[in-house]
Amino acid sequence: MTLVLYPGIRSPMGRFGGHFQNISPMRIMAELIPILANRLGFSLEESGEVFFGQCRQAGHGPNPARSAALWGGIPEHVPCSTLNAACPSGLLVLRSALAGEPNKVIWAGGMDSMSTIPYLLKGCRFSGFKMGNRVLEDGWSDSIDPVIQMGMGQTAEEIVGAYQIDRQEMDRYAKLSQDRAIKTEQKGGFGGERVAVLGLEKDETPRLTNLEKLATLPPVFGGEVTAGNACSMADAAAVYVLADQSRFPDSPCFKVRQVMAHACAPRWMGLGPGQAIQRCWREQGLNASDIGVYEINEAFAVQVLANLRDTDLDIEQVNQRGGAIALGHPTGMSGARLLVSAMDQMIETDCELGLVTLCGAGGITGLALLQRIR
Repeated sequence: MTLVLYPGIRSPMGRFGGHFQNISPMRIMAELIPILANRLGFSLEESGEVFFGQCRQAGHGPNPARSAALWGGIPEHVPCSTLNAACPSGLLVLRSALAGEPNKVIWAGGMDSMSTIPYLLKGCRFSGFKMGNRVLEDGWSDSIDPVIQMGMGQTAEEIVGAYQIDRQEMDRYAKLSQDRAIKTEQKGGFGGERVAVLGLEKDETPRLTNLEKLATLPPVFGGEVTAGNACSMADAAAVYVLADQSRFPDSPCFKVRQVMAHACAPRWMGLGPGQAIQRCWREQGLNASDIGVYEINEAFAVQVLANLRDTDLDIEQVNQRGGAIALGHPTGMSGARLLVSAMDQMIETDCELGLVTLCGAGGITGLALLQRIR
């Protein structure tokens, strides 16, 4: 028996320092688990293994997936694993989940809280506190790639220079992402993928903006990338399950035609999705038009624009509900959010094929190609 993918759910996107600021990502995930089980109609006793992605694990215990699972009601005898593969974590857990027991319901997803990233006092454990000052380091220092000594925003500026994409084009794309997310909200379009948890019903992250306002924002890394044309920080979780095709006969389900980890040079990490998409087309014998739903994570507007240029995809083919520029990017969660959203869009549009991809620090990209079975 081959496991298939069933529609998942996500929490609302909590803005950085917003509604979820003092709540661990495991608690957010724990709220989703019984909701999805009830939606599909199965007991948590039927659970097989649990595979959750999370990047920002400092201060959240030894195996955050285990904490989320137990708090969510999954029995103690069910094994749990946490994957940290940078931003694609919530998608790449799909590779492990596909190898799960076919007579069980296998859990997968992603979670992260950018608001709870701690500050660090490195070195004081052994040197102690003596005369003089000590440096309190922001835990965000973990976003610096130690091999190339660059942050992800700096790698985005490399793409700006290499592809000659100007600030105006980046800002126009950022506004499009915001407009799409707000329009989707107004139409009730997130209703299939999002559920209220812990007192939050809607995404806190999208914001009305205009090109004039975006043009006033200062560059963050000395070039063209600003807070307006990059993803926002956020706190959220998303979860989905895999099981035998016959287990939930009344639910739509999806074959995972391909799931891959693609690697490129760390300095050019943002170009990974374009490369992975082209590789998928070649290996699956597909053309761009064969796929009806494309979700490319919006780490930076310039990264998505470069991906579109490399693949010749039209801007109207991707991210129809808005992306991380509007919704936010809780790093370990985003791959799972993209999968959940793509499945919901495929159901809504009666689409056969959907593709999800996102880049990650170190040059690791995740990609999944889904085919709707029913």
